[in-house]
Amino acid sequence: MVLGIIDIMNPYLIFYFLLTLFPLFHGDLDIRIEEATTAIQSDQNNDSLYLIRGTLYFQHQEFMKSIRDFEKVESLVGPGEVVYMSYAKSWFKLEKYEFALENINLALQLNDKNPVAYRLKAKVHMDQGQYEKAAQNFNLSLANTDKIITESYLEVAVALDSLGSNESIEKSIHILNRGRKELADLDIFKNMIVDQYTKLENFDAAIKLQTEIIHTANRKERHYYKRAQLYERTQNKESALVDIKHSYDEMSNLPARYIRSKPMDDLRNELLILSQIIKSE
Repeated sequence: MVLGIIDIMNPYLIFYFLLTLFPLFHGDLDIRIEEATTAIQSDQNNDSLYLIRGTLYFQHQEFMKSIRDFEKVESLVGPGEVVYMSYAKSWFKLEKYEFALENINLALQLNDKNPVAYRLKAKVHMDQGQYEKAAQNFNLSLANTDKIITESYLEVAVALDSLGSNESIEKSIHILNRGRKELADLDIFKNMIVDQYTKLENFDAAIKLQTEIIHTANRKERHYYKRAQLYERTQNKESALVDIKHSYDEMSNLPARYIRSKPMDDLRNELLILSQIIKSE
């Protein structure tokens, strides 16, 4: 039975949990759906088979078909956390947010420490533009998970940033610094913090952290450009022009195939525009 204690000897359930960890490619899904359908025809009261096929339909982006299979699971074994979350994920993909929230809340009534449920609830609120509720639920997901990943912090930070107030941006910076301390001092955190400091017009802090990024980066050309922009905002024209030169120098040391690439052409144009702005001021 799916919704009771998991039987580790049940090969169907083992396959289901492998599916949730390692989604199949599109072509493989067609084959697996056909196989699951054949198996169901021979064992029409096997809830595990409907759960598997519903999950396969979900991965195949056939969300209403997945919901129908999850309904069959519920009719066979009754409601439960797995079924509620399966419904919620499909309704979310269909942008039926009220149905998604209804099932998420039912799942949380059964397990109020489910980080996946809180994260999905936060994503629903993000899509609805309810950023404060989104931030609260991303925080609850972070607080209840044992598997902290980069996105755990970034999602909270983005939700807080979306609120748009200085206070919420400060909170966003705090969450990102937590990520640097608790997970790893990643550039993705530091880059976002620089952007947040810039929104707050705390240019000294932004320049200090951008300088740290430059010192540790393997590729520095865009990082110099970003610091040049910050210097320009503070009217430090000399330092801005120095960083523009550093950016050009870094590009000149790249392999030829990179120097002639479109991203580098775009960067050269951005550097030219910035230097013209600085010299015209």
